[in-house]
Parts: sequence; C-alpha cells; structure tokens
Amino acid sequence: MEFSFIAFYTFYNFRKFKKNFYIPFLAGLLFESSLAVLQVLNQGSLNGIFYFLGERFFTPETPNIANASISGQLILRPYGTFSHPNVLAAYIVFSTIFVLPALRMRKKKTNILILLSFVLSEAALVLTLSRASLILYSILIPLVSFLLIKNKKLLKEGIFIFITSLVPLLTIFIFYNQRILELFGESLSKRIDLIKAAFFMISDNPLFGVGIGNFLPEVIKYYRPLVFFDIQPVHNIYILIASEIGMIGLFFFL
Repeated sequence: MEFSFIAFYTFYNFRKFKKNFYIPFLAGLLFESSLAVLQVLNQGSLNGIFYFLGERFFTPETPNIANASISGQLILRPYGTFSHPNVLAAYIVFSTIFVLPALRMRKKKTNILILLSFVLSEAALVLTLSRASLILYSILIPLVSFLLIKNKKLLKEGIFIFITSLVPLLTIFIFYNQRILELFGESLSKRIDLIKAAFFMISDNPLFGVGIGNFLPEVIKYYRPLVFFDIQPVHNIYILIASEIGMIGLFFFL
C-alpha cells in the first residue's frame, strides 16, 4: 500500500519536485543494477574499486550467502552494495518508482537513459529472486505504464514499459516456479513459527514488552529452530514493537 501511494503521488506531483530530483535515483539505479548483473555473470563480487563503493567480498561458497538452485545448478543471487538480495530488490522497485515519472519531461536523451535503466534494473530484479519485490513490481509498474499511456505523447514509452514489466512475472513462472514454491513454503513456515513465538512473548509481557532490542535474546525461549541462523526478528513491525515495548508502546507508535 505504501509503495502504491508513493508511485501515484510521485507521478501526479512530479512537476512540483525540483527539476533534477530524479537524477540521484537514476544514477543509483544504473550503478546498482549494472553491478548486480555483473556479480551474477562473475558468480561473485567484482572487488577492486567496487569494494570502496560499498561492495563486500563474497563467492557462492561464502557461508550464509544467498544462492539459488536453478535446474540443479547453484546460482549466486546478486547483492549489489547491499546486505541481502531482497534489500537490493526493494531498492530497485523504490528507485524505479521515482525515475519513471521523469519521462513526462519528454527529453529524448533523458528518456533513452531512463528506459535503458528500466531494462537493466528489471534484469537485476529478476536475478535477485525476491518474491515480494517481484510481485510488487509486477503490480505497480503496469499501473504506472497505464498512467503514461494516458498521455498520447508518451504512448510508445508507456506500451514499452507495460510489456517489459510483465517479463519478471513470466520469468518466475517459466524458469523459477519450483524454486519460488519451495522457498515460499519454507519461508512461510518459519515466519508463522516466529509470529507464534512473538504472541507468546506478548502474552507473558503484555504492557511493557521484553525491552528494546531484546526480541532475539528472548525468542529462543519460545522458538527452537533447527539451525541457529533461523533465529531472526519477526517479519511484522507491529508485532515486533508489541513484543519489545508492549501494548502501551504499540499504542503510542500507532
């Protein structure tokens, strides 16, 4: 919902922003997407100058690195300069929402660069295999394309973006469907277990919670995962807040 609001607000209020506000988003999108694609082709970090630009060293054999098994072959998921492929994917979706409205400026060279970044970032997004971001992207970007199509002067760009925006979803269903189903089942089960543990934690500490930052130390009392690395915060900000600072804290947060 938040991303939908951002997308429509940015599109309809683009002219109210500073003329070149989209440039940092465009530059970041081009850099991160290019780096992500190259990391997959290289099957590891590029190192060199990219280390000083935020890239960390990793290979498919690095402990706890995010890999995907595609048709029996282990494929490294790209990180860009972020801590996880899912974070990179969210950044791509967020930046794309801010960059596409700049097409309304109707500058030929700028529009070509924007469309280039769009195709490159879409390729990087598919390679991240981030389910949530891919689904969100496949919903939001077609909506943005329809808004562009309404402007007859941007009809070609809008149609191009709409057709291209279907690629991530089609790619997932054609090539990665088994991977997505396996990950979804495993991930959902872990998240449900964490939510159950959080509710037990809240019931034991309803008013003031277990203290800020104490979710991880306390959750092991209620949740015993098979591997240590499955111990993580519950994936819901409201439940996490209620767990750590109680219902009183949640009330003030809301």
